[in-house]
Amino acid sequence: MSAYRIAFGTSGWRERMDSGFDDANVLRAAQGIGEYLRAENGTGTVVVGYDARKNSGHFAELVCGVMGSLGFGTKLTDRPTPTPVVSFTTMRGAVGGIAVTASHNPPIYNGIKFIASTGATPLKEVTDMISSYMPEGAVEPSACRADRIDPKPDYLAALSRRFDLSGVKGMRVVVDTLHGAGSGYLADLLDRHGAEVHELHKSYDPDFGGLSPNPSEDNVKELVAAVRDLGADMGIANDGDADRFAIVDGTGKYYTANESGLMMCDYLFGYRHEVGSVAKSIQTTAALDRLCAKYGVGFVEVQVGFKNIARELMNGAVFGIEGAAQGVAFGNWIPDKDGIAAGALMCEMIAKEGVPLQEIWKRVSHDFGYGQFLTVSMEKRAGMSNRLQELGEMQIGDSFAGMRITGRSFLDGVKLSLDDGAWVLVRESGTEALVRAYVEAKTDEGARGLADAVRRFVES
Repeated sequence: MSAYRIAFGTSGWRERMDSGFDDANVLRAAQGIGEYLRAENGTGTVVVGYDARKNSGHFAELVCGVMGSLGFGTKLTDRPTPTPVVSFTTMRGAVGGIAVTASHNPPIYNGIKFIASTGATPLKEVTDMISSYMPEGAVEPSACRADRIDPKPDYLAALSRRFDLSGVKGMRVVVDTLHGAGSGYLADLLDRHGAEVHELHKSYDPDFGGLSPNPSEDNVKELVAAVRDLGADMGIANDGDADRFAIVDGTGKYYTANESGLMMCDYLFGYRHEVGSVAKSIQTTAALDRLCAKYGVGFVEVQVGFKNIARELMNGAVFGIEGAAQGVAFGNWIPDKDGIAAGALMCEMIAKEGVPLQEIWKRVSHDFGYGQFLTVSMEKRAGMSNRLQELGEMQIGDSFAGMRITGRSFLDGVKLSLDDGAWVLVRESGTEALVRAYVEAKTDEGARGLADAVRRFVES
């Protein structure tokens, strides 16, 4: 029987722990990463961190044992640690980093994310090389002799230098870490700068309180209630490894990264007058294009996967966003999404502009014509690839969902631009057995109608 195939997708390898994610395959994955690093660097230090999932710490020790057996020094975080913090620590002189995490996925999943010495998720050519080094047979475990480290103080000190939090004194903020690895990070940072912080779900829980550790609107109802009850200025939620985020304003309105990212961009270029470009994934709101045009900012649209945005950040981009994946990143910081840094900048923005978040959103959404954005996830089934091909064969001038097709893109999946600024993107996930559709239209009704039309087309 052939060995289980370990596939690195857009952000590492993820699998169910009652299926392929087990000791044997973690050892094989670690061996492949270690052999790649040894071929590229010879020796050096590898940073290993892990999230709050069941057995994540155990899997991290297995990884450290393999790295040690290959001649690398290893630094293992002393507790569950956000993936952005592992990236930050890796950038400080390590040849690579590894995070044992399944990010926002349900508790039954776990995963391994490889981090390059730059702090970025590597491109496909690197993960293909890692796969080529991965053994088919069993890898014997070795004892973990890693140095235990606490990267939190250095990370928070650097974050305080990167963002100006001098104005948050007296702000009332609710932070919800959803029982994940981000516990005590953003809350402590804001507290040190004088904010009044209330932290929800700060205990580590491998079952994440019975929810997926994804800061979706359905999963942050307690945050919304707490913001309202406490009369807070805002609420911030992170996912299981704190690379994703979501925002709630003082009225309890929930904001996606598409919406928050639009406000951040307006602040960076309209208030801070930063100089540089913007990198956005193909499934990010088109309102950002209009913002860049107003401020004379160049932008590049890239394939899904933050590794593609990372390349632009390392080439001078000021801001990177993968809106549908609830992720943003900043130049002169970590070239990967960081939900803790996102929360810090949102607090800076509110403090500096001196008006409530809902007022900022009212202005920004009006100025740049933000409509309604929706994501549809469909379990991958036989025949769906053929339907995507048929979608891609539609021509400019044809009709889809009662609207005229005005443009097409095949950068990643099939993207159709439609009348009145609406658009739809359909692509197969690189990490999960899903087909995802992203739609944007001027109104809620228009977006829902477009989402229904996409589902009917793909699933028929």
